[in-house]
Amino acid sequence: MRTVTSPKFRDSQPDMYDYSSGYDSEPIIDINYEKSEWIISEALKYYHLFKTPPSGLCGLAVLSGNVGHGKDVIANYVDWILKEAFPTKKIIRDETPRELFGEYTWFNKESDTPLFNQVSLKEDLDKMRDLVKGTKMTMKEREAILEQAADDWVSEKGNVMLKNSVLYLTEFWRYLNLREPFSLMNKTMGGIHRVKRHLDLFILGTIQLITDLDKRNALPFIDWRIICRMSANNPTGFIGYVFKFNYNHIRGRIEMSPMPLTTIKVDGAKPITELGEPITIINDLYKGNRNEQRVIDAIESGITTFEDLKTEVKFRKREISILSILKHLFVNKIITYGCAFKIYNSKSATSI
Repeated sequence: MRTVTSPKFRDSQPDMYDYSSGYDSEPIIDINYEKSEWIISEALKYYHLFKTPPSGLCGLAVLSGNVGHGKDVIANYVDWILKEAFPTKKIIRDETPRELFGEYTWFNKESDTPLFNQVSLKEDLDKMRDLVKGTKMTMKEREAILEQAADDWVSEKGNVMLKNSVLYLTEFWRYLNLREPFSLMNKTMGGIHRVKRHLDLFILGTIQLITDLDKRNALPFIDWRIICRMSANNPTGFIGYVFKFNYNHIRGRIEMSPMPLTTIKVDGAKPITELGEPITIINDLYKGNRNEQRVIDAIESGITTFEDLKTEVKFRKREISILSILKHLFVNKIITYGCAFKIYNSKSATSI
């Protein structure tokens, strides 16, 4: 038989029950169908790939690889795709992109803790330091107090800052360095990782060596590892192999799925018309071969999108590609246009 609480008891004990709105009332993924079909298709691919049941787009994905293997190219591309397709997701970054990227929430790099643009975080971390300053306690007691302070911050202010967001962090090791296990930023990020599903928070972090990450606040919470490589047959292409990640803290070792779940392929120099920057000639003195000159003449006549060039310029030999000519001219700084390399200040673009 169902028991109904009496009004007298309910009014006298207002804190005995949870009257907050349920998780079903929280914001859901809203797709911007005004965007191009390929953007929506790409975004839905990443949504289902980085989906943590029963929640939606949330979790921690770490991109690792050698210098110049396209970690930031892939991460910035995925970040931009999610921003374009899911307008209800707040985009937060610790690296300032190019203007082509569009609107986002900026981090304050002048702060000692360049994670959030709110000044209150630095003040809150200073208060955490004061909790253990000048007191005689063991390292274990000090660590417990800092962890509790970080968890309290995440549950209160962090919940407002990070709710329903995509957080992109470059050089992820700076926040969760293995050699700084007791740093306040390490503790704060550990608290964020513990509640990422409740916050509907998806985190993208880039790093060269995943073994540089903290074994307590980072490795156990990684959901996917994306190993980045340069494409073998495309000098401007990069491939991210997505593996399901697990850290066995008992044995102290990393365990991953034997085969990648899928791959993320990004051509950094392929024109993206949706970025809004038309194809423009920046070196008028260049005289190319016959095929290049046909493309340059078409651009000078007013054709400024990749799609229109494919329609208007035809070659007798099928192996000649408009895309390969455009990329050659772009890399050699004859023309410019919107592409993945132009979303941020790419080091990979200058090394090709």
